[in-house]
Amino acid sequence: MGAGLIGLGLGRGQKGWPLAALGLLPLSMGAFDLSALAPLAGLPAQGEQLRDALDEDADYYVTRIGTL
Repeated sequence: MGAGLIGLGLGRGQKGWPLAALGLLPLSMGAFDLSALAPLAGLPAQGEQLRDALDEDADYYVTRIGTL
């Protein structure tokens, strides 16, 4: 997603630089193993903690995430 936003922004010339800058957000979150949407479902944002939480009670979180 980040690479797509950056590519789209660069393709629009000077007017697209804010879009390209916005594309850095998902790329950096992936690089630092973070999730932006998990806290909306009451889950931790840190990747390792998120994976542990999903492993512990997968059925509960799958149904909860599915309702977002």
